[in-house]
Amino acid sequence: MQIRLFAMRRSGQHAIIKWLKGMLPNVHHYNNFQVAGIHEPDGDPIKYFEWHDCEGFCEFDGILANLEDFDLGKHHQLRFDDYFKCHQDKIFTIILARDPYNWWASLNKGGYRDHKTEEQYRRLWKEHAKLALNPQPWVVGIEFNSWFVSKEYRAKIACDLGLKFSDKNLNHMGNQSSFDALRYVGQAQQMQVFRRFEFYRNDVDFWRFFDPEMHTLAENFAGIEVRRNG
Repeated sequence: MQIRLFAMRRSGQHAIIKWLKGMLPNVHHYNNFQVAGIHEPDGDPIKYFEWHDCEGFCEFDGILANLEDFDLGKHHQLRFDDYFKCHQDKIFTIILARDPYNWWASLNKGGYRDHKTEEQYRRLWKEHAKLALNPQPWVVGIEFNSWFVSKEYRAKIACDLGLKFSDKNLNHMGNQSSFDALRYVGQAQQMQVFRRFEFYRNDVDFWRFFDPEMHTLAENFAGIEVRRNG
């Protein structure tokens, strides 16, 4: 099995990866997969995939590779099959999106927004949101907010991936939270992931980032009822 997960940074992808690994105990996770010639036009950090990285992958039952802040229009250029020659019997593409307000708040608070322009971030978030909310036949879409709150939603995702459903790793955090650091290790479901935007409630520059299309798309995310001051 190969799982290819596309998400914007600070969208909760590492929590979902931890959750998936609870159902795939012998999967190899390749973090932030990048390929020379595809990523650098947007100024992404140089962490390119090399051919020798393939060695030993066949010892695992599957491969899970996540890609952050990727231009989905370049998906066809990735040539995954050239890099991951094992485990091609089942291939799944996941596209994940988090609501724009809490995603942008986490990105800003964590200091992660220094390698793209605001217009690039807007465009890429919309690409991910549209496919996560209305996936094409080749995509398993995950709306992070629903995944976080709904066991039924998580069970459907597991079914779509052909996995035996388990929440074994649900409370395992991904990477360190922008707001809570490591405070909720082992208690991830207690994190206030829908209230991150409150930190910026009165920040005019923060709210200026969102355009009408983003506000419209945000209405499709679970748990979102934003009323900003001013």
